[in-house]
Amino acid sequence: MASIKSLRAAFINLRNETEFLIIFNEAKKLCIELEIDIPLVKKRKVSSRFDEFAKTQHYYETKEEELRSLSFYQTLDNMVTSLDLRFQQETIKIINAVGNLLNLKLNKEEAAVLEEKFKISQDELMAERRVLKANQTVLTGNSATTLSGWIQWMQ
Repeated sequence: MASIKSLRAAFINLRNETEFLIIFNEAKKLCIELEIDIPLVKKRKVSSRFDEFAKTQHYYETKEEELRSLSFYQTLDNMVTSLDLRFQQETIKIINAVGNLLNLKLNKEEAAVLEEKFKISQDELMAERRVLKANQTVLTGNSATTLSGWIQWMQ
């Protein structure tokens, strides 16, 4: 979960003028090096028959301005929003609850989350956690080895 939060923070930190200019200048340098023409900004007139607000439409002066607002910032915003949607607060709570359950460190709030999501009794879950915690032979942790050990222990 920490890696998701750090990825989100990295995307947000990229959303500034300095980072954009670094990326833009590097891309421009590559285009020159590979002999790729950098297209000019096209100023298209929109017919007032189709758009009654055509006179107030914004036109970009440079390719840099156009890419900054239409590509760079939009892409970063989409990535942050997608991360937020994919890892919503409820999902994060479930992931943390299961992780703490595997470590036998589950608290009442996390047990309530698991009860709601998986339709299990919170009281029974907490009782099982106490029994397992008292048993010194039970493995704790959330690595593949620990999970394998749990499966063997349950057989």
